[in-house]
Amino acid sequence: MTPSKSPKFPPIGFLIREIRLKQRLTARELAKRVKIDPRLLNAIEKGRIHMPSMERIADLAYALGLDLSRLFAQYCGRRPEQVSQGSASGEFVMDFGKKGFKLISYTVPVREMFCGKMTLSGKKRVDTDKFSLPVMVFIQVLIGKLAVEYQDKAISLREGGTLLLNGANGFTFQNLSQRETSLLFFTSPAPWGQSFFDR
Repeated sequence: MTPSKSPKFPPIGFLIREIRLKQRLTARELAKRVKIDPRLLNAIEKGRIHMPSMERIADLAYALGLDLSRLFAQYCGRRPEQVSQGSASGEFVMDFGKKGFKLISYTVPVREMFCGKMTLSGKKRVDTDKFSLPVMVFIQVLIGKLAVEYQDKAISLREGGTLLLNGANGFTFQNLSQRETSLLFFTSPAPWGQSFFDR
């Protein structure tokens, strides 16, 4: 009888990064706590250093408020086929305060997609030509009204209204109300580039 292969685990740095983002820490802040070069932390989190030394892992766990056994319990409980549970309050929030909107992710950050909520302040307008978006974008208005301009078309969406479009063409959307508008926002792949994963 052939022995079964041991499961392949992702680099532990992926989990460290996930915990760091949930705590809303920047990579620079965590590196400072551990007293390491931010480039070294970046290499760990991206998996270029697949399994750092036990001492380094212990330092990172402590800096994140975990003991080593809890960190390894989370790590060893993972398998590629496992699911990741989130909540409506979000796994992390990106606040674009001056632009008047927030992105609240329902999942841990992954490159393949973004699934979450966008809140848009009263009367605010967002022009996606100013930042790159992935190919497909799905929007559903949860609360409020939204005006969308896409390829010389004016589209009005009310609560429950949905829209699927090619984000590569660029579009603008505006909250028509004085009150905050809330949207279900799904993109594939995620709307951030490598710079987000380098945080």
